[in-house]
Amino acid sequence: MIRHMKQINKICRKASGAGLTGVWILLIIYFANHAFSGEYSLARYNQLRAEESRLVPVANTVAAEKARIEARIALMGPSVTDPDMLEEQVRRQLGFAHADEVVMFLDDVHLD
Repeated sequence: MIRHMKQINKICRKASGAGLTGVWILLIIYFANHAFSGEYSLARYNQLRAEESRLVPVANTVAAEKARIEARIALMGPSVTDPDMLEEQVRRQLGFAHADEVVMFLDDVHLD
């Protein structure tokens, strides 16, 4: 009887070690799978880097346009009003021009 108990204990220890090894292997497979194909995987990281390199020039263009618009707005601020800017805005909105001049508004051309 004691001999059978020793053999059962030996088998249980070996099965326990094999089970623990199996759990570790499954964990490694799980994390490796997510490292290469999950939402936060290396492939997704590379996609985001490519998208970033495509969007950085667009962001720089938008920032330059914003700076240009802010510079024009600064000319019409409450403390300082540029007379030329004020005249341009009035003429644009009211459609006024002197009899001897031709006014051409170029909206698409940025003169910096």
